[in-house]
Amino acid sequence: MPTKPLSHSQRERAKTKAQADRAYNATQRSAGLLRVAAKVHDSRRWKKVRRMHLNASPLCVDPEGIHCTEVRPATQVDHIVSIAESPASAYDMANLQSLCTLCHGRKSARERQRGMREQD
Repeated sequence: MPTKPLSHSQRERAKTKAQADRAYNATQRSAGLLRVAAKVHDSRRWKKVRRMHLNASPLCVDPEGIHCTEVRPATQVDHIVSIAESPASAYDMANLQSLCTLCHGRKSARERQRGMREQD
């Protein structure tokens, strides 16, 4: 199905966001933080902890209250305190929350924005 092409301002916003994301990831990579997170998420232990957490808490906790009264199934397990900030609590069940894809994306974007502001 054909879609309407992006306007000039939409293209510029998307380009600016992509550049900001690349810059943030480069600083995280240089600090070795992405490597730590990747190591955790690729481990057999993480997959087991993630499965256990989703079984125990199968619904999105909706931390921002965007679902109102709608109940959504959780598809993601998020670290409340990021792995970069606290690698020791990567597998701690008290540091995990179940989120839907929308909530996880919003939380991650907010953390990226906060990280970019701290760099300036």
